[in-house]
Amino acid sequence: MNKLLLKTTIITIFLAFGFAVANAQSTADIQARIQALLMQVDALQNQLKQVSGGCGFTRDLFSGLRGDEVKCLQEYLTSTGYSVSNTGFFGPLTKDAVSRWQSANQVSPAAGYFGQLSRKKYQELTVIAATPETPAPVSQEAPTATPTPTQEPTPVAPPTVSPKEAIKTGTGTAENNSYITIETGKFYYTGITDNNRGYLASADPEVFIASLSGSEDISNCETNKAYSYLGPASICSFTDASKYTFTSLPKEGVRFYDKIATKGGYSCNNGIILFKQNGQYGGIDFEKVDKENRLTYQYWIDTSGGTNFGTLCSSRAEKSILASVISALGSLWSVLIGLFR
Repeated sequence: MNKLLLKTTIITIFLAFGFAVANAQSTADIQARIQALLMQVDALQNQLKQVSGGCGFTRDLFSGLRGDEVKCLQEYLTSTGYSVSNTGFFGPLTKDAVSRWQSANQVSPAAGYFGQLSRKKYQELTVIAATPETPAPVSQEAPTATPTPTQEPTPVAPPTVSPKEAIKTGTGTAENNSYITIETGKFYYTGITDNNRGYLASADPEVFIASLSGSEDISNCETNKAYSYLGPASICSFTDASKYTFTSLPKEGVRFYDKIATKGGYSCNNGIILFKQNGQYGGIDFEKVDKENRLTYQYWIDTSGGTNFGTLCSSRAEKSILASVISALGSLWSVLIGLFR
């Protein structure tokens, strides 16, 4: 690919990407387009290196030097099988890699000094690598009979559900000593008057919760011992179940405090309780326990079996996407500018 064609390709991609993002259907669609663009940027950068001769060495390189040219040499050596860290410092390991490269490519003396002869050999090798291979001629052979394909039924793809659509959310109230019933199953709730707290116990099927205390302990908000937990303030941060340890909910239940529970001016709220029940992950946020021990709560469940709750934070995701778009376009623009220099 020559420089003119490469320039035209980049400009076309640049304009097409802007149009694609403007017409994207969803957050996932935009993210996929950004990833595709970044892959194109990497490919174009590799082609640019080949067209421009790769590293533009302007001086001899030897032990003790630092700089971008040393780093480019290290990247080239690694790409050709002489692995060395691309630190930008010409140390003993770089010298050894240069020496082995020189020996393999008949550059003498193979002393690890990257001088004029080495630069000349490097240019020869990069030109060869950038030259497209000529396809071998197709031999003329007697035509063979083409078998008639058998008619196969066309498979019908199952309907796809986006990660955000798989998240089920809802709110509810529960009376004292009653069941909370949601999509995954049941929990048993017990409230305690005037202290804005309650207990959540396992029902049917068994419930596993994240970050459960190892034993009953005293809370900072009261002296009665009970099992406790520590949950996130936002369900959006629940994106990786492997970061948590899920433990079977004890029969005594786990104590929680609602959002307005305080003591000494400090909040007693433990955050959202993260759980796994019936093969699905979810979270429950305890809004309020009133004086009649009635609990108001909100819940979220990922019906896909994953933990894609980050998709609920649209504003945060949009900021992240915007930053990714700017980064991707900046990378593509830098490649374009490099071609016109």
